Amino acid sequence: MKKNVSRGFSLFLAFFLVGWGALQAPARAEFDLERFTRFNDHWRLVGLWRTRLEVTNFFNPKSTVDFRNAYAYPAILGRLGVQMNYPWIEGLAEGQLSGLWNLPGAADGYGPGASYFGNRPVHNQARVFLHQGYLRLKPPALPGLALQAGRFEYFMEDEFKTGDKAMDFLRTIRLGQRLVGPFGFSHVWRSFDGILANYNDSRLNVTFTASHPTQGGFDIGGMDEMSHIDLLTGVATLKSGVLLPQTEFALFHVTYKDQRGVTPTDNRVLAGLPRPRLDVDPLEIYTLGGHVLGVYPTDRGALDALGWWAVQWGNWGNQDHRAYAYALEAGYQFRQAPWKPWMRLGWFMSSGDPDADDSTHETFFQILPTARLYAFFPFYNLMNNQDLFFQCFLYPYKQGFIRFDYHSLWLTDASDLWYFGAGATRRSTVFGYAGRNTGGHRSLAQVPEVTFRHNFNKYAWMEAYYAHAFGGAAVDQLFDSRQADFFFLEFNFKF
Repeated sequence: MKKNVSRGFSLFLAFFLVGWGALQAPARAEFDLERFTRFNDHWRLVGLWRTRLEVTNFFNPKSTVDFRNAYAYPAILGRLGVQMNYPWIEGLAEGQLSGLWNLPGAADGYGPGASYFGNRPVHNQARVFLHQGYLRLKPPALPGLALQAGRFEYFMEDEFKTGDKAMDFLRTIRLGQRLVGPFGFSHVWRSFDGILANYNDSRLNVTFTASHPTQGGFDIGGMDEMSHIDLLTGVATLKSGVLLPQTEFALFHVTYKDQRGVTPTDNRVLAGLPRPRLDVDPLEIYTLGGHVLGVYPTDRGALDALGWWAVQWGNWGNQDHRAYAYALEAGYQFRQAPWKPWMRLGWFMSSGDPDADDSTHETFFQILPTARLYAFFPFYNLMNNQDLFFQCFLYPYKQGFIRFDYHSLWLTDASDLWYFGAGATRRSTVFGYAGRNTGGHRSLAQVPEVTFRHNFNKYAWMEAYYAHAFGGAAVDQLFDSRQADFFFLEFNFKF
């Protein structure tokens, strides 16, 4: 372990020096970077540089193989693009560099770093590709309407900002990207090739997309499109105050069709039943759902509450598909108290499959999310999952915050798998979700975690995160150790 971690840390120091050099100049409050990045009122350069070290000490597997369950690896993500902005048309062309080093090979399937190696069995990986390239038309005769085509990022259920900081924050971290997102925590991300139509005014936001996702996430080949996946989304949001004061309502629909030549992951493997490849029997999943979000000021703070739900139907290969999920959350921020503590409590539940032998698949399918938003230590996801959690945000000073989370995790159905992953990442060979047989045990883990973020200025920030997982009976079925750790430190520079 020490050799793997020290090698990863040494590599990180080299990349850190590059990133730190970029941070020093803009760290001065008077520095105005836009003087150097803006050509005129309509054209400008945009860019991002992220350097991160990840350290994982995963549950020790029960195996005679010498697994590298403890390792460290550095990674970089760089972007540079040209952005155009006129009253009636916008555009962006943005390239990306992704690089990862010292990836664990033997620990295939154990921990986030091993997922990259599982997609591409190479210890050191780097690739340059087009991350975004689109045109966005804004017809002058139809104010509020925008039509976009090309390669773009899409953040489902987080399509707009209202200016209410608390409501926008909750929409971003507790609603957006649950089912469809660009997988932003990963070192590659994903994009969407297709079209987007959006209407936005003071009362309503309606967004439709029709696209094919690109490779990415845990696969370094982010240039390639996954043309055998069809994705249609539609979200309609009534903004705060339209139906009820300080409360927004949304409805969404997603159609997902997957015809790649891969085998789906499900609990039929427990019964020894065949699972036809998707180019023979495709997935065709329909999802209908919605959310309610409210933030209600009081004399000394603000109360918040949200509800989210989704139901699914369709075909899971040669099985019928029926599934559901829901979330309930509430919190209160003491805005006049020192450090302005914001405490929240939540419950999430998604369906699992109780019978591998029948003709119906009942495991909730998370589609193409940014899974890490809802599983900071990403050894689980929102499939066959129950999560009772507590959150506390503290703001000790203006330029940063501290976040504490505690999760109690169970599998919904003991006859199903312990799932992990964040959706399709590659055109072939890899489904995108994997699962483990827990031998009929439901208790997964207790996970305390802490996040610290410091903003140097509007261009640069750093973030540190640490979590420890106390595994339950489901972990004990598969691993010699119930203890696992995940840490990362990253520096970001964006203009």
